[in-house]
This record gives sequence, structure tokens and C-alpha cells, in this order.
Amino acid sequence: MGPLIEAKVAEIAQRPKSLQTYIVGCDFDGTVTETNEFPRIGNIRPGIKELLLRLKAAGHDIILTSCRSGSYLTSAIQFIERQGLGCVFSAYNAQSKLAPPGLSGKLYVHFLLDDSATPGDFDVEAWANYLERIGVILPVTAKPGRQSKNRRT
Repeated sequence: MGPLIEAKVAEIAQRPKSLQTYIVGCDFDGTVTETNEFPRIGNIRPGIKELLLRLKAAGHDIILTSCRSGSYLTSAIQFIERQGLGCVFSAYNAQSKLAPPGLSGKLYVHFLLDDSATPGDFDVEAWANYLERIGVILPVTAKPGRQSKNRRT
């Protein structure tokens, strides 16, 4: 595990448990991007930027979990930064000090956003709805200027 990741893991471990923050792993190919065409990087998946920013705004830590390494990982990180998602930092099967004793050396996360772990196409909206329902992120409120259909004007 690199020094950046070790420092971040140590910081997370020191947080009071009452803050209800989570570690969210996010795959790159097919999850952040629309398609999984490694080594090519396609377009950003619609809705993923907003979901990741909502998770970050709620105080959760987002970790890029990718099988990419070397220059391929560097390209993925550069793509993420160009999308305005510099809040994501990378790790590759790093041993987490937050993992319960006896677990493998894989990265320990509370939630994993990964197209290969979901049947069919990765559904960003379904994930957002689920994370809202269990209280991980707040529901999106009505946009200013919109009026409720039941409100009299």
C-alpha cells in the first residue's frame, strides 16, 4: 500500500463511528465509463459523476478500485480528473487496516459500485435510489423555481 493510501486509511480509522461515513469502492471500466473496452477509455457513464459527487458531499470516502495498473491506471486517473472527479483516489487490491482480522488482502469497502457485480447494465439511478433509501446519501430536492402540483398559486 502506498503512503497516500496508508495516510487516508489511518485518517478514516480515527473518525468517530457516530459520523456514519462509509468507504465506497468504485470500478473504472464499465462503471465510471459507459463501456468496458480496456485498454480504451470511453465516455463517462451518464449520472455517475453526480452520484460520486453526492457521495463525497455526504462525507464518504471514494476509492477507485480497478484492475488497471501502470500507465493504464494513470490514464484512468487523468480521465477522472478531467471529469472534475479529483475527489476519487486510486488503490489496487490494497490491504486495508479497516478490514476485520482474517480477511484477505483485498481492499475493504462498505459499498462497491462495479458493473461486473451487477446483472445487466450498471444502473446508476438504481444505485442512487438504493443509497438514498438506506440513508447513505440525501434525496435530491426539487430544483428552485419549480412548484408542487398541489400548491395553489
